[in-house]
Amino acid sequence: MPRSLLAALAALLLLPATAAAHDHKPVPVDGIDFAAAVAEEGAGTQPVLHMDPQIPSWLKGGVRAADHFGAAEVKQQQFQDEHGHILTLATDNPGVDLEPFAAMLAGIPYHGGEIEFLHAFVTSRTGIEQICGADAAACYGADAPGRSPGGAMVISYEDPDILHAVVHEYGHHIDTNTYNLDGIRGCDVSSDGSRRWFFAREMEDRILENLTCDPRADWGQLLPEVFAEDFAQLNGIPREEYHPAITVNPPSRRQLGALDADLTQPFGPDSQKVKGRGKRGVANFTLSSNIPVFIAFRQRKGVRSIKVRGCNYEGFKDVYAGKCRVKVKTKRPRGRFSFRVVIF
Repeated sequence: MPRSLLAALAALLLLPATAAAHDHKPVPVDGIDFAAAVAEEGAGTQPVLHMDPQIPSWLKGGVRAADHFGAAEVKQQQFQDEHGHILTLATDNPGVDLEPFAAMLAGIPYHGGEIEFLHAFVTSRTGIEQICGADAAACYGADAPGRSPGGAMVISYEDPDILHAVVHEYGHHIDTNTYNLDGIRGCDVSSDGSRRWFFAREMEDRILENLTCDPRADWGQLLPEVFAEDFAQLNGIPREEYHPAITVNPPSRRQLGALDADLTQPFGPDSQKVKGRGKRGVANFTLSSNIPVFIAFRQRKGVRSIKVRGCNYEGFKDVYAGKCRVKVKTKRPRGRFSFRVVIF
């Protein structure tokens, strides 16, 4: 992670383009109808900010993606990273050069197409307090968790640790666009982390006992904040800069490896229809997964019961990994059966 991006950041961050370009220099995009381009991302709903429960005035009223930068006096600009992704930034200070901030986003090693659904708003420290809350250094809000990949990041050009803030808040955007629990245990898709990372953290740090998705809890106990801070570690933020308010230890090498696997080999739910005929009222088949999963059997026909054996994930109830033996008992000795097995 290029730490030299921090060196020249001052009150108004008036950096020359070459000072922050490095190997990830974004290219300004001209001739785009900004409002139309943003509107194509679809509608969102009022977001919930991770850093503070209050909703900023500029995101109120049934927000849509095109409304993120509403006011006419806001300077808006788009850039293109080396992969061709469009980055959208804005500021309420016309003297601020947005290119260094676009360079920070483009320079995050673990970013992909989801970056096109992010709006980054760059403001003063006073603006952060008005939008995110008095105690916040930055914040992020998902448009509509589970229904939209979009979100807005709010950062300050007066932040002395701006690179860390940018990478941490981008971790929330990764969370929004990464499947894990999706409502299980009270965590929606924008606040539940990623699958392998989640269970690696649970095995070592008992995060189900020590962390929560309840926004009323202390910041350092919030699971999405731990995920975002771990994401920052994965992207090169030094271990000694792991936020001291976080109530669990910095991520281990195993946990960072699990997060890397989640981002390079993302997990998502799947289902398949199974059908057959029982023999003496029983049918057997196998099911394999190399990561922890939940299993459900739905749309059952001709089925008396289904049991899964041999692959319970150690220490967890109703979580499976490895090679599973599935035993189906049918309603009739040689009766036909069918069901849909859902992996999630």
